Amino acid sequence: MMTQTQSGMAKTYQLGGLYTFRYHNGREADWGNYAYQAAQIAIEDIYHGGILKSGKLELLEQNVLDYHCWPDGVEEKVAALIEQNVVAIIGADCSSPAVRMATFAAKYKTPVVSYGANAASLSSADEFPYFLRNVTPSSDYDRHLVQLAYQFGDQQIGVLYTTDDWGIGAASVVQQQAKANSMTIRAVYGYPRDTNMEEVVACLDAMNRKGITTYIILMPTPDTITAFQAIDHLQLNKPGYSFYASEMLSHDESPDVVRGSLGYIAPMNELPPSRQLSEFKARFAQSLVSPPDELGKAFFYAVLSYDSVFLIAHAIRAAQEDGIDSITGEILMRYLRGVRFIGLSGHHAVATGTNDRSQMPLQMMNLQGYKEDGTVNMVSIGSMDMDTGEWKLESDKIVWPGNVKLK
Repeated sequence: MMTQTQSGMAKTYQLGGLYTFRYHNGREADWGNYAYQAAQIAIEDIYHGGILKSGKLELLEQNVLDYHCWPDGVEEKVAALIEQNVVAIIGADCSSPAVRMATFAAKYKTPVVSYGANAASLSSADEFPYFLRNVTPSSDYDRHLVQLAYQFGDQQIGVLYTTDDWGIGAASVVQQQAKANSMTIRAVYGYPRDTNMEEVVACLDAMNRKGITTYIILMPTPDTITAFQAIDHLQLNKPGYSFYASEMLSHDESPDVVRGSLGYIAPMNELPPSRQLSEFKARFAQSLVSPPDELGKAFFYAVLSYDSVFLIAHAIRAAQEDGIDSITGEILMRYLRGVRFIGLSGHHAVATGTNDRSQMPLQMMNLQGYKEDGTVNMVSIGSMDMDTGEWKLESDKIVWPGNVKLK
């Protein structure tokens, strides 16, 4: 699990990286590149900050693989990294592939630490004992989406989801919460990932013919994009309609996607302001062609990726302080579950018996067209009170479908 340097003293803890740089359909995934760059910055900061008592972390280029946010073939990629004696695998940013990664890696007692896979099923420490994440699970995201729809008076909803691990779990959570709120679910449609535009149009058209005007969309980014393209094709983005989706869109979406998604609402983690966060943003910008958007999806995941590497470093440090010199994946996993620290994304601690953070601030984002620089304009419309669980919203900031201010 570790190698000796030429001095024979300091140890190098090798990490493996599984990232999405391009989706299965060939589309570029900017957030995968952001997360990778942030992980490298974290490794530098851990070394220069003396976080480890001895040795260093390393993420070699040959140990970074693009799995395209797609489940097929991930076991082979995990096996290739394990053969390189990595102490842990980071990235694992998409849910269905992460389920297979965590299942396979557990056979070799290799931890998988994710900054982006939020399928509800991955919360189970019993089912996935070698998995951990620092992103909010969809069981929270999607539950809050339903509560928000209820708060805005959307009593009758239609649910659209993909039949992967994430979508199935999300659809179940949404239906449970809708029942708890005494809301009526008029229709539920599920279909496989990468379903073509014509079939998605047919699903949405059928829902629209039922008189449904409130839609909750639960699927990975490429399929979310297709859904909004279908909404644009059917010209459903108009006053009186509401759209809620699990996924934030990236900064470079095309006009048909933005026309279809104008006014939709999506959840995202909220980053507490700090000097460290500001310093990270300034340094992170140096690795990019253009400055990062602090309210953009890719930047949120960059911050979570940075913290996920620090999570590993703190676990290694804790083991070193206990006098453990040879840190295996099994030992590392045990210490990962006990780590507590303040990162760029706030306080980190694992909730007992789960693979999830015990608490993380959330906010709701509203798509309001394009900015002057031509990038997508996602605006924060409020956050959740972590003490009461209530949403504090600035309703006057919201733009609704049809580009109207009043719902």
